Amino acid sequence: MPMQRKSKSSAGPLVPARRAALWVPAILALMLAICPASAQQTQVQYLSGTDKDNTVPWQFSVSSGKNAGIATNIPVPSCWQAMGFGAYAYTQSSSGLSTSNAETGFYTNTFAVPSAWAGKRIFLVFEGVLTDTSATINGQSVGPTHQGGYYEFRYDVTPYVVVGANTNVLRVTVRFWSANPSVENAEQGNTDYWLFAGIYRPVYLEAKPAAYIDYVAANPLADGNITVSTYLGGISNNYTVKAFVTDTNNVQLGNVFSNTVSSGATNVVLSASLPTPNSWSSEFPNLYTLTEQLIDTNGVAVHSVTNQIGFRTITLAASQGFFVNGKKVIMRGICHHEEWPTSGRTTSAFISSNDVAMIKDMNFNAVRLSHYPHNKTFLQECNRQGLYVLEEMASYQRVIDLTNGINHIYEMIRRDVNDPCIIAWDNGNEGGWNVNLDGNNNGSTTNYFALYDIQNRLVIRPGVNTTFQNLFDTHYPTYTSLTNSLGSGKPAYMPTEILHGLYDGGGGASLQEYWDAMRTTPN
Repeated sequence: MPMQRKSKSSAGPLVPARRAALWVPAILALMLAICPASAQQTQVQYLSGTDKDNTVPWQFSVSSGKNAGIATNIPVPSCWQAMGFGAYAYTQSSSGLSTSNAETGFYTNTFAVPSAWAGKRIFLVFEGVLTDTSATINGQSVGPTHQGGYYEFRYDVTPYVVVGANTNVLRVTVRFWSANPSVENAEQGNTDYWLFAGIYRPVYLEAKPAAYIDYVAANPLADGNITVSTYLGGISNNYTVKAFVTDTNNVQLGNVFSNTVSSGATNVVLSASLPTPNSWSSEFPNLYTLTEQLIDTNGVAVHSVTNQIGFRTITLAASQGFFVNGKKVIMRGICHHEEWPTSGRTTSAFISSNDVAMIKDMNFNAVRLSHYPHNKTFLQECNRQGLYVLEEMASYQRVIDLTNGINHIYEMIRRDVNDPCIIAWDNGNEGGWNVNLDGNNNGSTTNYFALYDIQNRLVIRPGVNTTFQNLFDTHYPTYTSLTNSLGSGKPAYMPTEILHGLYDGGGGASLQEYWDAMRTTPN
């Protein structure tokens, strides 16, 4: 029978109702004391639209394919094939297209920089571009070409923009096929999905104070213990970094916690033991807000940032499987691609919300981001609605080189480290595992996932067909090989692909028999 979903409960006040009237004014007064009106948040100015339904026209031309050489406009974000440019390709190897004569898109956008941004650090952020991306502002290169199509990347453009002017010119050159053979092979060369090109996710400017919080990585556990690593920039004096946590009713959980930093610091760690929170799980996705402030010696909060977090403790027990907040959970998952028929890889928050809701309605509790990191709104919906996520580095059947692999892991984890939905990272797919990235090449290499992930989540090699990190992961097992892998004392078993609807000969017809076998085993 279908498994019934439990009703969700939102995180409410953490004090008895009869005492709330006494506590809330004191809590609000405390929050006002640590949140002075002068606290500056990061200011964001979009240069593009926010999704497929909200776009901004940029000047555009493409070097080859349909409508090549025509100077016109294109909506940003978008995939240029879906807008009538270039050529469609389903895998590079079957497309007949040449990497030596890659389609190249040329974008131009003119923008203003507010006068109020004088003295601030200004960053140019691309949430995702397929594939090689180089940019200039007012004729000056903003930095090296970024290679890798599924990652958020940024440039410090403070020296290149003219503050107060509305004639700043951004030019972006995008190459469909990466000039780096390793990136090309890992992301597009042998893949089993449609390939797209262009600035397909949003682009914006960020303005931060001269001394600022770069980003925050938190490890909030189900018992209320929390550790936060705060990355800083421009620290030329002594400061205090303060943090506090609030629930969805803006009620503070426990006390403020803090640490001090000296001139030149780039990182500081804060920790606290907070009252036991309402924990996050797929069934009860309780969320909190972590606020951090950079306080100068005069007590002024010069910068403030917020992150959505969930308190949960996830472990993998050998011969048993996943435990979430002390309870065993069977991961009932599905693989998910980020595509839309009319817009390619450019989607929307509405699509993300509907996709997650549909997955939940089919009694799944987990999703694998095959075969690349998805947009931020999809993960936000997994946080909000409750789905366990395996997030995958884009390395499909071909190993990414070490340098780009390290960069991609950093960019993926920097963006998504605080999402409670993510329970594990996938180091590529089906032979695309660079074993020198996950620290388990005979113990002789660095685990770069753990280096950047304060939560030290599990790392999986999908389709490895052997036990790795106490987990046996296989793809498309026969019924006999599946049942041979089940039983007491055997490694925890989780095939990350099973019953391919096209190639298994039955369109997934034996799914019930597979699940009947898996439900009756301890591993």
